[in-house]
Amino acid sequence: MRLLLDENFPATIAADFVKDGFQVETVHSLAWLGIKNGALLKRAPSVCDVFVTLDKSLPFQHNVAALSIGIVLVKSHSNRRADLLPLIEKVFAAALLVRAGQVLHVQAQ
Repeated sequence: MRLLLDENFPATIAADFVKDGFQVETVHSLAWLGIKNGALLKRAPSVCDVFVTLDKSLPFQHNVAALSIGIVLVKSHSNRRADLLPLIEKVFAAALLVRAGQVLHVQAQ
């Protein structure tokens, strides 16, 4: 399963996304910084099955149902590594469940 972490994740957090069966790329590592969400979502299927973002407005601004990838929307207190680390396993679990054109939400209890 291929995941793409949006640019709103810290550039270094990909090193924490390690799990057998998952390949994790970041918008940072692909040098796609600054690309608007619409263009990014068009490019994303070439590198991922699931796009992982912190952008709560993305599902309202784009026709997610038309996408060939799934979206995992992470609801965290901030984009600081300390706030995101406890959610990584939930992101992996959601990535296995989400289907193309669908959004699944992940958040702390």
